[in-house]
Amino acid sequence: MLAATAVRSLSMAARRPLAMASPAAERRTILVTGSTDGIGKFTAGKLAADGHHVLVHGRCARRAQDPAELLRRRHAPAGATVDGYAADLSDMAQVRALARDVAA
Repeated sequence: MLAATAVRSLSMAARRPLAMASPAAERRTILVTGSTDGIGKFTAGKLAADGHHVLVHGRCARRAQDPAELLRRRHAPAGATVDGYAADLSDMAQVRALARDVAA
C-alpha cells in the first residue's frame, strides 16, 4: 500500500509545475541524486528550467557529466547553472567526499 501511495504522490507531483513563485524568488542550489535518468533526470531538467543551480549526481563521472552538459546547454538562457558530481551513495567515504565537494 505504501508503494502505491508513493507512486501516486510522485505522479501527482510530476504534473504540478515546479515554477518559481516570482522573478524575485530565491534561486536555490539543489542536489538531485540519481539524476542521470528517469525521474531524477526529469526533476533536474525542471529545476534547471526554473533557473536554479542544479547539481546532477551519478555513480560515475561520465554518467554525471553528460546529462549535466546537456542541461547546461538547454537551460542556460533561463539562468540555470548545472554541475555534475559523481559518487556511489552506498560508500560512506564517497558520500563524505561528495558532501565536501558540494560544500566547497
